[in-house]
Amino acid sequence: MNELERELFALLSAEEYGTKIRKAGVYLFPSDYRFDPHAHLEYEINYINTGHCIMSVGEDYVALRQGECIVVAPGMPHGFMVDGQKPCRITQLELVIRSPKRIGGILEFPGMEEPFHRLRGCEGLLSLLERAVYYHRAGELGLTEQTMLDLTLLQLYAAISEAAGRQRTQNGRERNGKAEAVLQYINEHLDEELSIECLAREHEISSRYLRRYFLQCVGMGSNEYIAMLRVGRAKRLLWHPEYSVTDVAMQCGFSSSQYFCRVFRRMVGQTPAQYRGKWRESALTVGEDETGIG
Repeated sequence: MNELERELFALLSAEEYGTKIRKAGVYLFPSDYRFDPHAHLEYEINYINTGHCIMSVGEDYVALRQGECIVVAPGMPHGFMVDGQKPCRITQLELVIRSPKRIGGILEFPGMEEPFHRLRGCEGLLSLLERAVYYHRAGELGLTEQTMLDLTLLQLYAAISEAAGRQRTQNGRERNGKAEAVLQYINEHLDEELSIECLAREHEISSRYLRRYFLQCVGMGSNEYIAMLRVGRAKRLLWHPEYSVTDVAMQCGFSSSQYFCRVFRRMVGQTPAQYRGKWRESALTVGEDETGIG
């Protein structure tokens, strides 16, 4: 028995160990989808099947593409957004894991100290996640099925730990960290003038590398990404009748209301005024017993 096997066996045998899956499934999110930051007691594992997305985790912004995975620690605020061009399909697992504070020397998960693990080259995780989804969706499990689920989760812990350890040794970690700091800066300064050259200079990274990062990791150019975020903010501001279209344009960093209307219509398919009117009409038709997403 090797060290990893010993640690997994010790975890499974510990009185403190226990698991409960709260949510598991494969979900397709449309382009320009957003889910505001929230937190919960479960670990959240998201594997990107197709498309691109960006997750905010605490103060960090992480760009994810097909074949990559992110594991978010319990209690860590996190949000989710899909790029404005293509939908994004993810396999997701949310589970509570009770475990000893100190598990072992190799296992980095569960019991992770970082707010998140971002994993590349982890295609092997998908089959384990899909197996866990299958058992969770099966409903009440017999002894055999519960045993298979327990073994699947142990394999998942080992795979995440191995991928996280491998990720630490890969080159380019510092540059990717700087590039993702640019995502955070953009999100926090949408009302200001933003250019790829200034962003690159401010974060001590080459503009050529930053352009390539946006195309390969975010799934769009930097200008398109900035426009997507600005239009997303504009949609929320247009819900408030006290803001004129010009007010919204200025608060979202557009140089003029005319330019704002052109970009908004290109990305949304209608003018800001039409969008505001449509939202008002839909709001008036909601009954008292209808509820939205919590």
